[in-house]
Amino acid sequence: MRPGRLESLVAKTMLFVTALALAQIGPAGPSEAEDGRVTGSVTGSVTGSVTGTVTHAERVELPPGAVLEVTLEDVSVADAPSVVIATDTQANLGAPPYRFSLAFDPASIDTRHTYSVRARVSLGDRLLMTTDTHAAVITREAPTRVEVILRPVSTPRGRTERVHTAPGLTLPATFTGTTPLASGPGLAWHLDLWPDQVYHLRQTHGAGEPAYDRGRWHADPARDAIVLRGGRAAPVALEVLPGGDLRLMVMDHDGTPIEGDPSHDLEAGHLQPAQDTQFLTGMFRSMADAATFTECLTGRSYPVATEGAYVEAERAYTRLEGQKPGAPVLAALQGRLAMRPAMDGPDRTHLEIVSFSRFEPEWTCATTGGYAGPRNAAELTNTYWKILEIAGQTATPVENRREPHLILRTGDKATFGATVGCNEIRGDYATEGDSLSFGTAAMTRMACPPPLDALETALAQTLPRVARWKIAGTQLELFDESGQTVLRAEAVYFY
Repeated sequence: MRPGRLESLVAKTMLFVTALALAQIGPAGPSEAEDGRVTGSVTGSVTGSVTGTVTHAERVELPPGAVLEVTLEDVSVADAPSVVIATDTQANLGAPPYRFSLAFDPASIDTRHTYSVRARVSLGDRLLMTTDTHAAVITREAPTRVEVILRPVSTPRGRTERVHTAPGLTLPATFTGTTPLASGPGLAWHLDLWPDQVYHLRQTHGAGEPAYDRGRWHADPARDAIVLRGGRAAPVALEVLPGGDLRLMVMDHDGTPIEGDPSHDLEAGHLQPAQDTQFLTGMFRSMADAATFTECLTGRSYPVATEGAYVEAERAYTRLEGQKPGAPVLAALQGRLAMRPAMDGPDRTHLEIVSFSRFEPEWTCATTGGYAGPRNAAELTNTYWKILEIAGQTATPVENRREPHLILRTGDKATFGATVGCNEIRGDYATEGDSLSFGTAAMTRMACPPPLDALETALAQTLPRVARWKIAGTQLELFDESGQTVLRAEAVYFY
């Protein structure tokens, strides 16, 4: 985190709170007219209007950026799209109720038709709430003032909760944009990132065929960036911008980053995975009529869908000589990684084999240069430690919050930063051998909702007790003077 970023974050938070308060007290919406009813022909006025309020059962403030859209529609024709007559769109919503006014030309109203008011709330491309009942207005003795109620849109099965991860990204997410090239059309990006450090990338040059890459990403805090390492020859560095977007880092001839250009930005959005057919290699195994595929570049495992060329691959697997049943074998194939219903639980990503190429029994992902997991034990310093447990309490990430983590940085001065997803604790530390002590620390003072409030208190009380540390592979344990474990963490982002 750059110097001053924390202060900037606090300042932005205060500005947001102030803006939110102002949004709630003014300006006032349209005045509420008395209920009216229209019978017979609707004529005799230059303009008419439908007014009312929109509310929702939770009666809580909607997130920043949410947009309310209220529409007056002709819904007379069954099994056909409704005709939108008027729209009222509002942002900076605050808490409900929200007043609306829909102006219409009375001459356009047919007394034989049916008209209705509908409402929806969206955040970017995600629908948060919508109406699910018919609010009749204008004709057939219906009023011109109504109250409509929004209902939350249930989270799709298989949707992953989003958390704020180490480099300041809210993941999982899809990043899109078109970056310029020296000549010809630009390069269109579709980059999917997950918090487990997996990425999928599709790039398209003009009207050409897409190129694909997959792999692992890691944080580069010295540059406020992430680095993609996959099947391509050179890694790709992307600067993390303050709002959570990414910017392709362009280097000069000696490898020095050139000042960023907004034309190289990739905009963050909700995860919409690219599900295209592409060449894949991975370890295929089949047992009891169920097959799995561990993709080489990422190390991820997927169940194999029993469609497409699955039967061809299964038959080839059973004909392999010298293979034990259920043993993994390197496979080369054309396939799609797409969401499918799971046998139990939520939907999950499956491999659909479009065309099967071959098995290579003498090869593995490791011998092809694929992902083989962490190769060395993590270092205590300059590693992002995802906190798993504090004083016996499980540290579970909360959606749309930073995940609990601890970072011990080296440099001119040894400093640390830690959070459970609310306030940030910063200070200095000292270590010698397996001893570790945390010194004077400061913490921001924002109110934390439960369960973060109790977990944050536990962290603030635990750090001064730390006396010793131990690392086994990617697992960190911190102990107090008596040898009791007071904090457990896992190395997730290697710097």
